[in-house]
Amino acid sequence: GILPPDLDYKKVCTLPETLQKDDFDWTGKTPATSGLSPEHLIKLARFYYNGNGKIAPDYKLSGEIVDYLLQQTGPIRNEALFLRYDMLLKGNAFPQNTNMAKEILDELIKNNDAKAHTRYGDLYVEEANYVKAVEHYKKAFMGGEPTASMALAYLYHDKKVPATQEEIDSMIIQAQDAAMQYLVRGNCHALSLFGLMYG
Repeated sequence: GILPPDLDYKKVCTLPETLQKDDFDWTGKTPATSGLSPEHLIKLARFYYNGNGKIAPDYKLSGEIVDYLLQQTGPIRNEALFLRYDMLLKGNAFPQNTNMAKEILDELIKNNDAKAHTRYGDLYVEEANYVKAVEHYKKAFMGGEPTASMALAYLYHDKKVPATQEEIDSMIIQAQDAAMQYLVRGNCHALSLFGLMYG
């Protein structure tokens, strides 16, 4: 009785703009000599890192772009740091190194990026250290990262940490509100959040 009724998702959800293909010729070029803007390069780095149904990931090229973008400042550097974090955590483009990955999160936290607390929360969940996970998810949520409420709702609901029924219901409602905010802004990622909630 907590979750909302079915919504007409087609009216509120639009697919985010994504890079579908890459027409850039890298022959004899590096990220520094490409002439591409940092904004375009970070999109390409994500595209090469993830690949798609037709193109396999190119971790090497993605890693080279990330290395170059780490010389930037502000939001672009933060985005590059998150990619480097994922590479180090999974051993893609760079040898797997969890300690270095955590150092990147520490830098992002110093940069006041709330998403870094969410990543720390995820790491602590994998270690089954739910108290520390909740601590970071709460910081992420208070820092303006609404999806952290989903993780908190899950931990509360499954009694991974002590919580009253009132606290559980309250967090589920906050998670629902967070997902609705994403839908209103046209972000289809909210559909996966709702799917997890119904699950």
